[in-house]
Amino acid sequence: MKQLPQGGIIGKTAAAAKTIAALNIPFRAAYGAYFLILSAFPALLLILNDPDREALYHRIDSRVDRMVQQGLLEEARRVWQNRECWHTAAQAIGYKELFPYFEGEAELEPCLNDLKQASRRYAKRQLTWFRRMEGAHWLDGSDPETPAKALQLVERFLNGEL
Repeated sequence: MKQLPQGGIIGKTAAAAKTIAALNIPFRAAYGAYFLILSAFPALLLILNDPDREALYHRIDSRVDRMVQQGLLEEARRVWQNRECWHTAAQAIGYKELFPYFEGEAELEPCLNDLKQASRRYAKRQLTWFRRMEGAHWLDGSDPETPAKALQLVERFLNGEL
């Protein structure tokens, strides 16, 4: 089995980020070029999906519930309190949906429902994005054989068969 080059994709990503910073251009302007540069390197894209949309949505809702139990409200409140400085974080899914609660404009439960809905919509956009990617390998996340299938794909990729 072939070994990955020193640094792998993480090293390439860090190098690309340093290059963008050195050029003193906005990341958004370099975003397309960044992925064009990375596409010059061989890559294996494995996408875990659950073909049962209702099961996927249930997992997303459960994940939000766990995040709340693990301190999401406190974290979101910190972002809300610092939203003037933390503009990007204040726009992120998971925080902005809770702002009406912190401002006393809404109860917690409707805000959490909005957060779950926003998370489901984001998952749907991600799936749409990945469907357009050529050469992606879709794996059923609910199939117990998926880890073995993923390993086979990785081995084939490292051996130059894909």
